[in-house]
This record gives sequence, structure tokens and C-alpha cells, in this order.
Amino acid sequence: MHLENFTTASTLLGVTNVDPDLAFFTVIVFGLTLLILWRFAWKPIVEGLDRREKSIADHIDQARVDAEKAETTLKEYEMKLATAAEQATAILAEAKKEAEAAKDRIVSEAQDEAQKAKQRALADIESAKEQAVRELAQKSVDSAVQLAGALVRKELTPDRHAQLIQESLDRFAGRN
Repeated sequence: MHLENFTTASTLLGVTNVDPDLAFFTVIVFGLTLLILWRFAWKPIVEGLDRREKSIADHIDQARVDAEKAETTLKEYEMKLATAAEQATAILAEAKKEAEAAKDRIVSEAQDEAQKAKQRALADIESAKEQAVRELAQKSVDSAVQLAGALVRKELTPDRHAQLIQESLDRFAGRN
């Protein structure tokens, strides 16, 4: 009955000429091959596949850990960069403030120095003016004394009077 089922199955599959002995031995050889493969090859293949699966899973986990580390490092660098940018801005602002203060100080010192130079120049001018006035007064007195002396010694005529005035003016101007 078993053989009849095989014949019916082979007819259904479209096989018309099947040798039952050959089919029996083929099934036995196939079973023995599966048994040998299962016994000697299946475990190493499964172990190799398991090792490969574990290795792939480890690589994926390591890649995930590395990606997280890289992301953390990137965030740290971004924070450091932002901090550095803030520090640079603060340094520039401080330098600008110091430069402005230095400019104000230099301008103030220059104005003070200019004011002092102006006061010295005015004092020098005033001193020179006073000296000139003293010299003028001295020359005037000298001329007046000489004129008076000349008048006392000589009799004045209108021509002589004009001549004395001219001589005094010439001496006063320093021409004579």
C-alpha cells in the first residue's frame, strides 16, 4: 500500500515511469546524506552563522556606541566653539573699550599740553610786551632828557625846534 501511494503521487507530479526500487534507495541515500550533514556539517554551519550574527551585532553595537561618542564629542566641540566665540567677542569689546579710554586719555593729555603751551606762549608774549614797554619807556625818558638838555643849551628857533624833534624821533626809532 505504501508503494501504491508513491505511484499515485508520482502520477500526480507528472512522472509516468518511476522505478520503485530506485526511489526507495534515493530516499534512503537522501536521508543518510541529511543525517551525515546534520551530524557533522550542520553544527559547524550553525555555529559559523551564529558567530557571524554575533559579530555583526557587535559591530552594530560598536558603531552605535561610536556614533554616540562622536555626537557627544561634537556637542562638546560646539560648546567650546561657542564659548570661544563669546570669549573672543568679550576680548574684542574689552580691547575696544581700552582703546577708547586710551584715545580719550591721549586727547586729554594733548589738550592739556596744548593749553600749557598756549599759556607759556601768552606768558612769553606778555613778558616780551612788558620788556618792550620798559625799553620804550626807557628810550622815551632818555630822549626826553637829551631833548631837555639840548633845549637848555641852545636857543630854540622854529627850524632848530623841528630839527631837534626829528633827531629825537630818529634816535627813538633807532635809525641814528
